[in-house]
Amino acid sequence: MSTFVSLPTRFGGSLNISVSDAASLAVRSANGMSGTTSLTKIWDRIKDWFLGTHFVEAKEHLAQLYAAGVADEDRLASFQELKKFAGPAFQDRFSIVPQDFGYAIEIDYGSGLPAYHHEITVCSERYLELKWNQVAGEALDPGKSEEDRTRILREHETQLMNDLSRLTYVIDSEPLDFSPPVGAEPNDARLMLQTFRAVLLSGGTLTSQQHVAVEALAAQGIFADVGFSAQDINGGKLSIEAIAAGLIGPELQQTLNISRSGDDIILQGISIKEAVDLTRTNFKRSPLMLSRVVDFSLSIDPAGRVKVISASYCGPERE
Repeated sequence: MSTFVSLPTRFGGSLNISVSDAASLAVRSANGMSGTTSLTKIWDRIKDWFLGTHFVEAKEHLAQLYAAGVADEDRLASFQELKKFAGPAFQDRFSIVPQDFGYAIEIDYGSGLPAYHHEITVCSERYLELKWNQVAGEALDPGKSEEDRTRILREHETQLMNDLSRLTYVIDSEPLDFSPPVGAEPNDARLMLQTFRAVLLSGGTLTSQQHVAVEALAAQGIFADVGFSAQDINGGKLSIEAIAAGLIGPELQQTLNISRSGDDIILQGISIKEAVDLTRTNFKRSPLMLSRVVDFSLSIDPAGRVKVISASYCGPERE
């Protein structure tokens, strides 16, 4: 059972927090910030948001937001509960803001008080940088034999041909039209690859290294890579069961967008899956998973090196 202490507020009330939370606030005070004063000021500012109800629960959730050592899942849960308890006029004070590799939860208290801001990093930038540079660089590796490099190029080519009919491809802002010529069979993978290459190469300067990297990465499996970057053993936040739960279900949209920025090639992707019933499976979504959307953005320099710009696995939708 937790032990609680009661802290006086400005107007004669009290704020009950656990001893462990009080200890973490004392640490912050020793570093030059009075956590107790801050919580008291915040509560005095926002208590009217709750329209005279749920005061005890709201105080507990507010304290948990600022306590040290709280898991991101619990911090997010307290944020969501506070928003649920707040009246309609105060809903816009609560925000979930996309970040490069996750998202931030924010509360705007107003009245000159510092806003609450906590960042939750879900995907591992390092994992994706290593993974995508490995995939893109295999066929460019001078340490490999010509035979091995050719074999790898053919593997990438085959995978791309398999996926051209499964995804929507956009190059330089124009969706690719894979309509077959008169007399040709629909969904002819070789003809579709020719169309892909013709549009890609006609749009502007593209080095041979960039061309190899684009064909290696512009396949359906790149979305699964984003999922695995969110796995805890890879530096992310989610279990393998949660990752699998996000990968299950038919795609409502799956698009790869290829564009140019200076000398770099930019590859962006978005996948939106239909909601599915997981009650009869062994998979369970994590509370940190807020949507059915997977998206990413990366750049490829003239040498074929990949830089990851952003990645989100089931986070808030970006505008």
